[in-house]
Amino acid sequence: MFTTPQKNPLKKRKKISEDYSTTLEELLEFFNDNPDAMNNCILVGDFNARTKDSNTTTTQEGSDEFTKVGSYPTGGSRMSRDSVLNQRGKLLLDLLACTNLKILNGNIVGDLLGNFTCQNYKGCSVVDYMTISPSITHMVSDMKVLDLTHLSDHRPITCTLNVSHTYNTGDELLEALESCPAKYSWVDREVTHETFMKEQATAEFVGKIKAIQEKVCETKNDVMQLNDQIVQLYRELADRVIPRKTHKVATKKNTKLKK
Repeated sequence: MFTTPQKNPLKKRKKISEDYSTTLEELLEFFNDNPDAMNNCILVGDFNARTKDSNTTTTQEGSDEFTKVGSYPTGGSRMSRDSVLNQRGKLLLDLLACTNLKILNGNIVGDLLGNFTCQNYKGCSVVDYMTISPSITHMVSDMKVLDLTHLSDHRPITCTLNVSHTYNTGDELLEALESCPAKYSWVDREVTHETFMKEQATAEFVGKIKAIQEKVCETKNDVMQLNDQIVQLYRELADRVIPRKTHKVATKKNTKLKK
Protein backbone atom coordinates (compact mmCIF):
# COMPACT_ATOMS: atom_id res chain seq x y z
CA MET A 1 0.00 0.00 0.00
CA PHE A 2 1.01 3.65 -0.35
CA THR A 3 0.13 6.78 1.57
CA THR A 4 1.13 10.26 0.43
CA PRO A 5 3.69 12.28 2.39
CA GLN A 6 2.39 14.44 5.21
CA LYS A 7 3.48 17.67 3.50
CA ASN A 8 2.45 16.65 0.00
CA PRO A 9 2.25 19.80 -2.22
CA LEU A 10 -0.62 18.21 -4.16
CA LYS A 11 -2.69 18.16 -0.98
CA LYS A 12 -2.05 21.84 -0.44
CA ARG A 13 -2.96 22.78 -4.02
CA LYS A 14 -6.20 20.80 -3.89
CA LYS A 15 -6.83 21.73 -0.25
CA ILE A 16 -7.03 18.08 0.75
CA SER A 17 -7.07 17.32 4.44
CA GLU A 18 -3.82 15.97 5.83
CA ASP A 19 -5.66 13.66 8.19
CA TYR A 20 -3.56 10.53 7.83
CA SER A 21 -6.07 8.44 9.72
CA THR A 22 -8.29 8.21 6.62
CA THR A 23 -6.06 5.61 4.97
CA LEU A 24 -5.55 3.74 8.21
CA GLU A 25 -9.28 3.77 8.94
CA GLU A 26 -9.93 2.17 5.56
CA LEU A 27 -7.46 -0.57 6.41
CA LEU A 28 -9.00 -0.97 9.84
CA GLU A 29 -12.46 -1.27 8.29
CA PHE A 30 -11.15 -3.93 5.93
CA PHE A 31 -9.76 -5.98 8.81
CA ASN A 32 -12.97 -5.42 10.75
CA ASP A 33 -15.00 -6.81 7.83
CA ASN A 34 -12.50 -9.62 7.26
CA PRO A 35 -11.29 -10.69 10.73
CA ASP A 36 -9.72 -13.89 9.41
CA ALA A 37 -7.32 -11.79 7.32
CA MET A 38 -5.56 -10.63 10.49
CA ASN A 39 -4.48 -14.19 11.22
CA ASN A 40 -2.63 -14.66 7.93
CA CYS A 41 -1.60 -11.24 6.72
CA ILE A 42 1.52 -9.63 5.31
CA LEU A 43 1.01 -5.89 4.97
CA VAL A 44 3.72 -4.13 2.98
CA GLY A 45 4.02 -0.59 1.72
CA ASP A 46 5.30 2.95 1.81
CA PHE A 47 3.48 4.34 4.85
CA ASN A 48 5.45 7.60 4.96
CA ALA A 49 5.60 7.08 8.73
CA ARG A 50 8.63 7.05 11.00
CA THR A 51 8.42 4.72 13.99
CA LYS A 52 11.93 4.89 15.44
CA ASP A 53 12.60 1.46 17.03
CA SER A 54 9.03 0.91 18.26
CA ASN A 55 7.03 -2.18 17.47
CA THR A 56 3.88 -3.93 18.58
CA THR A 57 4.07 -7.03 20.74
CA THR A 58 2.58 -10.44 20.16
CA THR A 59 -0.49 -11.01 22.32
CA GLN A 60 -1.93 -14.23 23.59
CA GLU A 61 -5.63 -15.00 23.59
CA GLY A 62 -7.33 -13.34 26.54
CA SER A 63 -4.48 -10.88 27.08
CA ASP A 64 -5.34 -7.32 28.07
CA GLU A 65 -1.99 -5.94 26.90
CA PHE A 66 -3.54 -3.50 24.43
CA THR A 67 -6.01 -2.13 26.98
CA LYS A 68 -3.30 -0.45 29.02
CA VAL A 69 -3.06 3.32 29.16
CA GLY A 70 -1.45 4.63 25.97
CA SER A 71 -2.31 4.46 22.32
CA TYR A 72 0.00 1.55 21.45
CA PRO A 73 2.31 -0.97 23.17
CA THR A 74 5.86 0.17 23.86
CA GLY A 75 7.38 -3.11 24.97
CA GLY A 76 8.16 -4.61 21.55
CA SER A 77 11.28 -2.75 20.51
CA ARG A 78 13.41 -3.51 17.46
CA MET A 79 16.54 -2.11 15.81
CA SER A 80 16.29 0.91 13.53
CA ARG A 81 18.76 3.34 12.02
CA ASP A 82 15.97 5.94 12.04
CA SER A 83 15.81 7.71 15.41
CA VAL A 84 12.61 9.67 14.68
CA LEU A 85 9.12 8.79 15.89
CA ASN A 86 6.58 11.18 14.34
CA GLN A 87 2.81 11.51 14.56
CA ARG A 88 2.27 9.34 11.53
CA GLY A 89 4.45 6.68 13.06
CA LYS A 90 2.28 6.66 16.17
CA LEU A 91 -0.86 6.29 14.06
CA LEU A 92 0.72 3.43 12.14
CA LEU A 93 1.61 1.70 15.40
CA ASP A 94 -2.00 2.19 16.51
CA LEU A 95 -3.19 0.33 13.42
CA LEU A 96 -0.69 -2.49 13.88
CA ALA A 97 -1.64 -2.83 17.54
CA CYS A 98 -5.34 -3.05 16.69
CA THR A 99 -4.75 -5.68 14.00
CA ASN A 100 -2.07 -7.58 15.94
CA LEU A 101 0.55 -7.09 13.21
CA LYS A 102 4.22 -6.58 13.96
CA ILE A 103 7.00 -4.86 12.03
CA LEU A 104 9.71 -7.07 10.53
CA ASN A 105 12.12 -4.21 9.76
CA GLY A 106 15.06 -4.43 12.16
CA ASN A 107 13.58 -7.54 13.72
CA ILE A 108 14.60 -10.41 11.43
CA VAL A 109 17.60 -11.98 9.71
CA GLY A 110 18.65 -9.88 6.73
CA ASP A 111 17.73 -6.55 8.30
CA LEU A 112 18.87 -6.82 11.90
CA LEU A 113 19.98 -3.18 11.99
CA GLY A 114 16.79 -1.72 10.53
CA ASN A 115 18.35 -0.14 7.45
CA PHE A 116 17.10 3.09 5.90
CA THR A 117 14.48 2.53 3.21
CA CYS A 118 14.37 6.07 1.81
CA GLN A 119 17.35 8.22 0.82
CA ASN A 120 17.05 11.64 -0.87
CA TYR A 121 18.32 15.22 -0.62
CA LYS A 122 16.32 15.68 2.62
CA GLY A 123 18.13 12.84 4.35
CA CYS A 124 17.54 9.19 5.24
CA SER A 125 14.56 7.54 6.93
CA VAL A 126 12.67 4.31 7.45
CA VAL A 127 9.19 4.78 6.00
CA ASP A 128 8.70 1.51 4.07
CA TYR A 129 7.65 -1.43 6.20
CA MET A 130 6.89 -5.10 6.03
CA THR A 131 4.45 -6.18 8.74
CA ILE A 132 3.12 -9.65 9.45
CA SER A 133 0.70 -11.65 11.58
CA PRO A 134 2.48 -13.50 14.43
CA SER A 135 0.85 -16.79 13.36
CA ILE A 136 2.80 -16.86 10.08
CA THR A 137 6.06 -15.22 11.17
CA HIS A 138 7.77 -18.62 11.05
CA MET A 139 7.16 -18.70 7.29
CA VAL A 140 9.50 -15.74 6.69
CA SER A 141 13.14 -16.79 6.73
CA ASP A 142 14.62 -13.35 5.99
CA MET A 143 13.87 -9.80 4.92
CA LYS A 144 16.28 -7.52 3.08
CA VAL A 145 16.45 -3.83 2.17
CA LEU A 146 18.17 -3.76 -1.22
CA ASP A 147 20.45 -1.11 -2.69
CA LEU A 148 19.08 2.14 -4.05
CA THR A 149 18.30 2.21 -7.78
CA HIS A 150 17.88 5.02 -10.32
CA LEU A 151 14.14 4.34 -10.46
CA SER A 152 13.24 5.69 -7.01
CA ASP A 153 14.58 7.26 -3.84
CA HIS A 154 13.06 4.32 -1.97
CA ARG A 155 15.06 1.12 -1.58
CA PRO A 156 13.31 -2.14 -2.58
CA ILE A 157 12.32 -4.54 0.20
CA THR A 158 12.22 -8.30 -0.31
CA CYS A 159 11.49 -11.30 1.88
CA THR A 160 11.83 -15.05 1.53
CA LEU A 161 8.76 -17.15 2.33
CA ASN A 162 8.89 -20.83 3.20
CA VAL A 163 5.69 -22.33 1.82
CA SER A 164 4.63 -25.81 0.82
CA HIS A 165 3.03 -26.45 -2.54
CA THR A 166 2.24 -29.28 -4.93
CA TYR A 167 4.13 -29.42 -8.22
CA ASN A 168 2.32 -30.91 -11.20
CA THR A 169 4.18 -32.13 -14.27
CA GLY A 170 3.01 -31.37 -17.79
CA ASP A 171 1.71 -34.92 -18.26
CA GLU A 172 -0.32 -34.69 -15.03
CA LEU A 173 -1.91 -31.43 -16.14
CA LEU A 174 -2.82 -32.87 -19.54
CA GLU A 175 -4.32 -35.92 -17.89
CA ALA A 176 -6.44 -33.72 -15.63
CA LEU A 177 -7.65 -31.70 -18.63
CA GLU A 178 -8.74 -34.74 -20.63
CA SER A 179 -12.14 -34.72 -18.92
CA CYS A 180 -12.76 -31.06 -19.83
CA PRO A 181 -15.36 -30.56 -22.57
CA ALA A 182 -14.04 -29.54 -25.97
CA LYS A 183 -14.84 -26.14 -27.43
CA TYR A 184 -17.71 -25.71 -29.86
CA SER A 185 -16.81 -25.45 -33.55
CA TRP A 186 -18.39 -22.37 -35.14
CA VAL A 187 -17.57 -23.25 -38.74
CA ASP A 188 -20.59 -21.65 -40.42
CA ARG A 189 -21.70 -19.01 -37.96
CA GLU A 190 -24.80 -17.86 -39.86
CA VAL A 191 -26.22 -21.35 -40.29
CA THR A 192 -25.33 -22.32 -36.72
CA HIS A 193 -26.90 -19.15 -35.31
CA GLU A 194 -30.12 -19.70 -37.30
CA THR A 195 -30.38 -23.32 -36.16
CA PHE A 196 -29.66 -22.34 -32.56
CA MET A 197 -32.43 -19.71 -32.58
CA LYS A 198 -34.94 -22.18 -34.07
CA GLU A 199 -34.17 -24.71 -31.34
CA GLN A 200 -34.78 -22.04 -28.69
CA ALA A 201 -38.23 -21.40 -30.17
CA THR A 202 -39.39 -25.02 -29.86
CA ALA A 203 -42.23 -25.76 -27.46
CA GLU A 204 -40.02 -28.08 -25.42
CA PHE A 205 -37.32 -25.46 -24.81
CA VAL A 206 -39.81 -22.64 -24.16
CA GLY A 207 -41.58 -24.83 -21.62
CA LYS A 208 -38.35 -25.47 -19.72
CA ILE A 209 -37.52 -21.75 -19.67
CA LYS A 210 -40.98 -20.89 -18.31
CA ALA A 211 -40.59 -23.53 -15.59
CA ILE A 212 -37.33 -21.88 -14.53
CA GLN A 213 -38.93 -18.41 -14.57
CA GLU A 214 -41.68 -19.55 -12.22
CA LYS A 215 -39.26 -20.80 -9.58
CA VAL A 216 -38.84 -18.66 -6.45
CA CYS A 217 -35.39 -18.38 -4.89
CA GLU A 218 -35.30 -17.84 -1.14
CA THR A 219 -31.73 -18.74 -0.34
CA LYS A 220 -28.30 -18.44 -1.90
CA ASN A 221 -28.33 -22.17 -2.54
CA ASP A 222 -31.59 -21.81 -4.51
CA VAL A 223 -29.98 -19.17 -6.72
CA MET A 224 -26.93 -21.36 -7.35
CA GLN A 225 -29.11 -24.34 -8.27
CA LEU A 226 -31.21 -22.21 -10.63
CA ASN A 227 -28.07 -20.92 -12.31
CA ASP A 228 -26.81 -24.49 -12.79
CA GLN A 229 -30.13 -25.47 -14.38
CA ILE A 230 -29.97 -22.60 -16.88
CA VAL A 231 -26.37 -23.40 -17.80
CA GLN A 232 -27.19 -27.09 -18.22
CA LEU A 233 -30.25 -26.29 -20.34
CA TYR A 234 -28.25 -24.20 -22.82
CA ARG A 235 -25.38 -26.66 -22.80
CA GLU A 236 -27.72 -29.46 -23.86
CA LEU A 237 -29.15 -27.21 -26.56
CA ALA A 238 -25.68 -26.36 -27.86
CA ASP A 239 -24.69 -30.03 -27.90
CA ARG A 240 -27.65 -30.79 -30.19
CA VAL A 241 -26.91 -27.96 -32.61
CA ILE A 242 -23.19 -27.17 -32.58
CA PRO A 243 -20.44 -29.74 -33.14
CA ARG A 244 -17.52 -29.77 -30.73
CA LYS A 245 -13.86 -29.56 -31.61
CA THR A 246 -11.82 -32.70 -31.06
CA HIS A 247 -9.03 -32.69 -28.48
CA LYS A 248 -5.55 -32.69 -29.91
CA VAL A 249 -3.51 -35.49 -28.45
CA ALA A 250 -0.36 -33.97 -26.96
CA THR A 251 2.83 -35.96 -27.30
CA LYS A 252 5.53 -36.21 -24.68
CA LYS A 253 7.68 -34.04 -26.91
CA ASN A 254 5.18 -31.19 -26.54
CA THR A 255 4.99 -31.53 -22.76
CA LYS A 256 8.69 -31.35 -22.05
CA LEU A 257 9.85 -28.22 -20.30
CA LYS A 258 12.39 -26.08 -22.11
CA LYS A 259 15.70 -25.90 -20.37
